[in-house]
Amino acid sequence: MARNWTLQFEPRAMDTNSPSVAGSPSFLDTTLRPSVILDQTTDQSVVLEGIVPDEYTGRGTLKLAILYGGNTTSTTLDARIDVVTEFRTPGAAENLNADNYDATPDSDTLLFSATAYSLQTKVIPLTPVVTPAIGDKFRIKVTRDADNASNLDDFADKLHIVGAEFYEEI
Repeated sequence: MARNWTLQFEPRAMDTNSPSVAGSPSFLDTTLRPSVILDQTTDQSVVLEGIVPDEYTGRGTLKLAILYGGNTTSTTLDARIDVVTEFRTPGAAENLNADNYDATPDSDTLLFSATAYSLQTKVIPLTPVVTPAIGDKFRIKVTRDADNASNLDDFADKLHIVGAEFYEEI
C-alpha cells in the first residue's frame, strides 16, 4: 500500500479556539517542540481544516496519522482519542454556520513508551459518512475522550499532539 497524497498539519495550523472545538486546548512550546495540549480531566478537541486535493481518487482508504507524546514512563497507560470528519461540497447549498460532523467517531487508543515524551505515531483509518470529492472543504476533529465511560483513558497527564498527517492510502 502506498500513499496517494498527504496533507501535513503542524500544531500552529491546528484550530484550538473555534466554536466547534470542545474544551479549548492550549499551545505549549517546550524545548523547541510546539505542541497542542489536551487535558487529562476534560474532553478537549483540535480541528484540522483543508481542501481535498486534486490527487484524491476515492479508491483508497482515508487515514489520519497523529504524532504525539506525553510525560510517562509506563507502557501500561493509554489515552482515548475520537476522530470525526466533515466534508462540504462547493455549490451544494450547505449551511457553513453549522457543524456537520459524522455522528459516530472513529476511535482508538494512544499508547506510550517507557521513555517520557517519546514521539509516538497512531494511524487511524477514517470512515466518513459523507463520501468526499475533490475540492471539498473538510474538517477533521480530534478529541481526547478523557472521561470515557469505559475508562479507556487512564493516562493521568496532558497529551501532547505535535503533528498530524491526513492522507489517502491506495
